[in-house]
Amino acid sequence: MRGLVGDLRNSSPNRSRDREGARRAELALHRLKSVRRLKSAPQEPAQNSTNHRNWGEDRSLTVAALMGARFGMVMGTRFVMAMGTRFVLAGLCMRVAFAAAPAITELRPRGAEIGRAFTLTAIGRSLGEGATVSTSLPASFTPVTASATPGQMAAQGRSLTFLVEPKADAAPGVYPIRIRTASGISNILLFTLGSYPEVTEEESLPNSPPNRNDSIETAEAVRSTPVVVNGTLRGPERDVFRVSGKAGERRVFEVEARRVGSAIDPVLRILNGAGRQLARSDDALGAGLDTRLDFTFPTEGTYYVEVADARFSSQAQNFYRLKMGTYKYADGIFPLGGQRGSRTQVSFYGTHAGTAARTTVDLGKMGSTESFVPVSLPDSPALPFLFAVGDLPEVMEPVEGTVPVPSVVNGRLEQEGEIDRYRLKVEPGEKLL
Repeated sequence: MRGLVGDLRNSSPNRSRDREGARRAELALHRLKSVRRLKSAPQEPAQNSTNHRNWGEDRSLTVAALMGARFGMVMGTRFVMAMGTRFVLAGLCMRVAFAAAPAITELRPRGAEIGRAFTLTAIGRSLGEGATVSTSLPASFTPVTASATPGQMAAQGRSLTFLVEPKADAAPGVYPIRIRTASGISNILLFTLGSYPEVTEEESLPNSPPNRNDSIETAEAVRSTPVVVNGTLRGPERDVFRVSGKAGERRVFEVEARRVGSAIDPVLRILNGAGRQLARSDDALGAGLDTRLDFTFPTEGTYYVEVADARFSSQAQNFYRLKMGTYKYADGIFPLGGQRGSRTQVSFYGTHAGTAARTTVDLGKMGSTESFVPVSLPDSPALPFLFAVGDLPEVMEPVEGTVPVPSVVNGRLEQEGEIDRYRLKVEPGEKLL
């Protein structure tokens, strides 16, 4: 290759090409300096995103010109044009390929009180400037410039902060949060709006030392109720909170985890001042794998509430929401679903649901792709149930005669040993699902 280059440089026709290549290289270098000055010059705020894109285009073209000029000094002008064009196309393809879609791994906090403004921070990667929040949560999201820690440089694209102002009439429940950028849209993390004041466990605050409330001796005090404590379990640990109660006072302790997107399987215990277990809950009716204790304090004094993972495992989504207060809740709903376009009366059942607790679900405006709608027990801060939405006719038990096909039968087994049987009319060879 060296010999070939030497021959090309020493040949008379190619020396003029070398001079032309050198001239192009000088022009390209001049252009690169101009572009750098353009990049470093202050820009109007409204033009930042456009200038950023222009700089990216200019940089690709400038690098292509430099590469083309370098080859021109050796191999000639015609080859410069071909190589330059190919390099620009390759550069554009690489820029598209490396523009990764955003991803979020954590939200701080994971819940808020309805009607109160709060600051939401999304942590992940490829969270560039101009990112917006995509969600059904009824609130306004205003980008906030995060303050840098003295002596440290903030990692670009690793976090976004928003001032969130929920509407006063927002419904309590769980809402999806996604981040949208020019490169795409992120995965979903869930965020909860509730009716109670919210606090964050001290151990879960940034830069807090671990295991600071893992025993009754180091328990974190909960000074008032009702309240929701947002906490995390860092691997195989337990979190202990100190509460006060009066003799005969009823209080509900509930952990929201799996229902709101956490990976932990919570276990809830209540201990007396000596550390003796008074009550325990692993899974609760109507709460799936989450836990709930309806507790009456036997005497006035100090008690301890312990939250742990049933497997003491390490999870990326390791958060929980410990709700404390005196409220009613349901163990379930009936029926479990309704037909799209209809109005369905839903009953709530359970000892603490209240007398004749019912509500009407209007499915008249449900979209064709929506499969569930949240249904809440009236005047309760408990999380809503998911009510299924389908397109088939709905039938309630008991069914007289044969069951129409197609249809959905809503029934329940209320007594021990109860068996429900249904009669179908079928034809030979007919297949049913």
